This record gives sequence, structure tokens and C-alpha cells, in this order.
Amino acid sequence: RRLDELEDFLGTHYELCEERNSFDYVYLRDNLAELSGKKYHGKRNHISAFSKKYNWEYRPVTKENICDIKRCAELWYEENCYRNNRHLICEKSGINTVLDNMELLGAKGGAVYVNGEVVAFTVGSPINDGIYDIHFEKALKQYDTAYSVINREFAKRELSAYKYINREDD
Repeated sequence: RRLDELEDFLGTHYELCEERNSFDYVYLRDNLAELSGKKYHGKRNHISAFSKKYNWEYRPVTKENICDIKRCAELWYEENCYRNNRHLICEKSGINTVLDNMELLGAKGGAVYVNGEVVAFTVGSPINDGIYDIHFEKALKQYDTAYSVINREFAKRELSAYKYINREDD
């Protein structure tokens, strides 16, 4: 049906092709929260290594810690400035817009703190009653294994009402 609408709008002057690198990854929430089985062995190892190296804590994103999250985002973009392209510039602006409007957008997020500083965070919003969409997930370079930590902790602590988590094109 949608392709018919596209053809009505564009005519036949387009080519439809799949972009495998842009496919979304949809997971069962329970799988990301528990990380059971051989498939998630690597993620469990990352979490174990991170936990041995750092005394960390998870906190949900609230009005009180949005500045902490923005600081981590700023540091992440500074670390990745060599990749300075329009997509990252738009993403950075998007993160700030979402953080400034979390309640209005129905968004929520989580953060991993080490020594009082955010080293990883995630932010998303519901697609519907059963699917939650992760919009942003960042971890500072020094704490790259924190990606597994923030992913599991957010799924476990904040998303129990959802059956699926869409991690977009992670």
C-alpha cells in the first residue's frame, strides 16, 4: 500500500533497494535484561569486566541529572569529532532536544555513573504498548564496555512493561 502511495507521489522515477546496514534490530526485552544463553556470552563478559574494573551505579534520567547526561554527550562528541559529519551534528542536536523535552515526548533514559560522572547513557521512547525504541546510546571511549552495561540495566530496570526493544540500527 505504501509503495503505491510513493509511486503516486514520485511516479516511477525511483529505485527501491534494501540497505542492510540500516535495518533495525528488534530484541525481546527479556533477552536484553537477562542476557541468558550462548548468544549473549560476549555482553556478559563485557559487563563482568566493567564491574571488576569500576565501581559503577545505574540511575534513571531525571530532571536532576540531565546536565550530567548532556556533559557525557558533549564529551562523546568531542571524542568523535574526527567523524564530524552532518549526521552526528544532527544527532547531537537531537539528543539535547529530547533531553530538554523528555516529559513532553514520553521519553525516558538511564545512565551509568563512575566516580560521580556519567560514562554511558541511553534515551528512548515507546513506539506502542509493546515496543520500546532506543534513540540514543553513548559510552565514553575509555568505558566502551559500558555499552553492554547501560543496555542491560535500562532494559532490566525501566522497560519491564514492554515485550520488544527496537535498538534501531545499532
